[in-house]
Amino acid sequence: SATVPAGIAAPTALANIRSNDFVNGIAATAANSDVSIVSGLGAGMALTPATGAISTSAATPPGVYTIVYQLCDKTTPTPNCATATDTITVIPTIDAVNDPALSVPATGGTVPNVVANDTVNGGTAAVIGTNVSAPTLVNNGGLTGLVINADGTLTVPNGTAPNVYNVDYQICYLPATTPTATCDTARVVITVTGAIAPNPESATVPAGIAAPTALAN
Repeated sequence: SATVPAGIAAPTALANIRSNDFVNGIAATAANSDVSIVSGLGAGMALTPATGAISTSAATPPGVYTIVYQLCDKTTPTPNCATATDTITVIPTIDAVNDPALSVPATGGTVPNVVANDTVNGGTAAVIGTNVSAPTLVNNGGLTGLVINADGTLTVPNGTAPNVYNVDYQICYLPATTPTATCDTARVVITVTGAIAPNPESATVPAGIAAPTALAN
């Protein structure tokens, strides 16, 4: 059996499928045996008969592949073959990437989808609901009331104190059981800036007198 990450070419995912096989009590080799696949190869997988190696490619989807192969004796004129199984597990990969720093006023606001720059299986774009889950907050960085939305955006509430907040989120590969749950975390730095909102005012006073509170504020 062998385990390889998804999204890469692994020409020696399984170095030699006949490595523990025997022909007439002698270790099976290309000289005394022929090997072929009966069933179980996934997309982008291939057998090299001369070496017994099974390869995967970037196109091989995550999953557990039970491969049935046939080994035949080359040293006798009468065909003499047997079958056996081997397993290759292709593990999904996920890369949640730290996001560029974002700025939001103290009056609040929503920042763009933080999953937009994340990838799966060696470079495929992460798409919420298609190949990754909706993000979840791992750490709000002290930003009380921060909401992470199902579309990957973050909503900062009105009245948040100006500060720099280091926020961590997590996404997981979908489907979650292919073949095991795979998740990753990343950080987005949110700077909440102060907001000043002056309002116009007016006052009326008679001429020729001192009016120390003509305009109070």
